[in-house]
Amino acid sequence: MHQSYFADANREYDGRWVGPAGDFLIEVKRTNNARDLRGALLALAYALEKEPSSAQAMLVLKESKLSSSRLRDELTQFRNIVRDGVGQKIHLVAFGEDIDRMQGVLPQFNEELALFIRDLVRHDTATHGGRVSRVFVQSLVVDRWLQGRSMTSSLEVLSESKASKPTVISALEHLRELDVIAGQFGEFVLQPPSWDAWQSLALDLKLERKAVYFADPSGLARGPSALLSRLIKVMDRASKPLDVALSGVMAAYHFYEHLNITAAPRLDLSVYDGNTEFVRKLDAGLVEVKNLKAHAPLVLHLGRRLRTPSASRTPGVGQASPLECLADLLDIGLMAEAHEFAEHLSRATTQGATFQ
Repeated sequence: MHQSYFADANREYDGRWVGPAGDFLIEVKRTNNARDLRGALLALAYALEKEPSSAQAMLVLKESKLSSSRLRDELTQFRNIVRDGVGQKIHLVAFGEDIDRMQGVLPQFNEELALFIRDLVRHDTATHGGRVSRVFVQSLVVDRWLQGRSMTSSLEVLSESKASKPTVISALEHLRELDVIAGQFGEFVLQPPSWDAWQSLALDLKLERKAVYFADPSGLARGPSALLSRLIKVMDRASKPLDVALSGVMAAYHFYEHLNITAAPRLDLSVYDGNTEFVRKLDAGLVEVKNLKAHAPLVLHLGRRLRTPSASRTPGVGQASPLECLADLLDIGLMAEAHEFAEHLSRATTQGATFQ
């Protein structure tokens, strides 16, 4: 039995995998710079000094253009410089654009550790390495308006989003161009977006998040409702809460029960920590697929959380933001239904309704 978790911001590494042979400290870094690489290796060496002797560490480079031979040379030089007992416990691997292909000096580890490493890389990608993006800020402003908690100044947006001032200004400029906000940034008001504005906002968010599609090659996968029932059971039994919210058609029903869709074609879930390990507990036959034309009964959307969990009609799992649902409807190709949903959001909010 193993455990794995993402580290908090005060740690010198991004994640920890606890296995029967000892722990792995894992740091994810996006760089093609040898100086950054060496600094990250040294930081892991310091971190190992505080750990039991059985602990090891791994530096994972993402979107790396460094060759396998260069990675080997860098690791060999590092091991020659640091104390031998520490250097041999530090490993270096890299992902290029293909997240399923690792390169470098690979230690002997099992599939569970490999899956956890991929989850960490996905999490780092989904959160932009901790940076808050323009798309997240503009989505947050709209989501707070939908909740009836409108922010009315750039200072409020800065405080709520924790983004940089240039990022906030860029997001508010974009919202002004879409006629979603009016007034000066020191004091502005939000107004219902047009259909074109809703589409722009939702498509921005769709591209911001990473979609991971799952299908059963045998064609015997559980349906969306059955997968949701399994998810509720998994969340009830989990020792650590899953950072997951219901999205897509099923969550859209929560915000608009008269949405004209006969049945959900798939289960959409927003995943906010990048961890996809729970999928195997929903249906052991599900595997990640690259062919987007294949029927995928389960789709995970990896990104940053827009709203804190709230009361839900579905025990054990809350709803994602309405804007996330709209992005998923567009991803499915339900254009008419997405238009209907967006019109409901604008109409209801104008009449004083809120979407919790």
